[in-house]
Amino acid sequence: MPNNETDAEIRELLIEKACSVQKADAALVNKRAATVIGREAFWFSELEKTLRSVFRKGWATPKQYRGKKAAYSERADNIVLGDLHFGAGLDPEECPLQYSTIEESRRLGKVAVQTAEYKPNYRDKSKLIIHLIGDLIQGNNHDAREGTILTDQFAASVQYLTQFIMYEAGAFPRVEVYCTPGNHGRNTARHPEQPIQQKYDSFETMIYVAIQNAVKASGLDNVQFFNSKRPYYTVNIFGNGVFATHGDTVLNIGNPGKQINTKGFYQQICRWNAAKNIKGPFKLFLAGHMHIGSITDLPGDTVMLINGCLVPPDSYALSIGIPDATNGQYLFESTRDYVCGDRRFIGVEDADSDAEYNKVIRPYEGLR
Repeated sequence: MPNNETDAEIRELLIEKACSVQKADAALVNKRAATVIGREAFWFSELEKTLRSVFRKGWATPKQYRGKKAAYSERADNIVLGDLHFGAGLDPEECPLQYSTIEESRRLGKVAVQTAEYKPNYRDKSKLIIHLIGDLIQGNNHDAREGTILTDQFAASVQYLTQFIMYEAGAFPRVEVYCTPGNHGRNTARHPEQPIQQKYDSFETMIYVAIQNAVKASGLDNVQFFNSKRPYYTVNIFGNGVFATHGDTVLNIGNPGKQINTKGFYQQICRWNAAKNIKGPFKLFLAGHMHIGSITDLPGDTVMLINGCLVPPDSYALSIGIPDATNGQYLFESTRDYVCGDRRFIGVEDADSDAEYNKVIRPYEGLR
């Protein structure tokens, strides 16, 4: 005969034990959740401090364009900004050249000045297109301790590029900014390897949003931003299609430092130009990533432009046998007849010793 009293006691004991385990599990889950939430709250708190420091009063004063404004643009000046690697913090005892806040701000300052002074006789009917094609920061994808801390990399990038855009907004009647992320700016916690899905979920997209809000808050009304969730962007310039991506995904650009594969370029261009629903065909393809600039005019009246870089060879470059680089960024003019017409490669190595460029782009001075 079963002992109902004993069975009831056992059931009560089991229920009590189950409740105890459930409470312990809930406490553990809550502790883990609290830890995650705490970390996120700390990160956002530090980010807020960073942005308050970056946007402190007086470091950037916007200037409105004062020239004549035509009802339309018949020319577009294009500056390609990529592989900037702000925050690399290169030690000259380890690498061939120093690349600190002084050098990186002066190099960008030279690019800003030459862009603003490019073909001023056509300025009233010219707009500027800024192509931000990724690798704005050094990141930490080769080494967890690579470069300066990410907070400083983030803050420096926002400060430099906001100053750059404000400077150009005072020189051009209209400025358009197009953005796509690279591989160095990825969030390695989300994308430890090459990003396949949601590449835009990156530190660089956060930088783009911060820059956009900073420029908007400044009161400038002649700057427009374009962000895309796709790992590339397209833009139509006077009826000519332009396709831009960083170059670590989407386009296989090879290595211009070893071999320029014109056959490979042409095959990929034909594939993208034959695709539906991506706003093609395209006359100009923009990329970076390889740190050596080149422009290849291909059959079919198409152009492949691979941008240069600002950063000198770092430890990773040395490890794969690259001890030198030609540092600079491409500036070119677009018209209805020539999507990539007059071209200039703005070399920046001589800017390292020219303090005048810091009047345009002030060096990042750290958190305050």
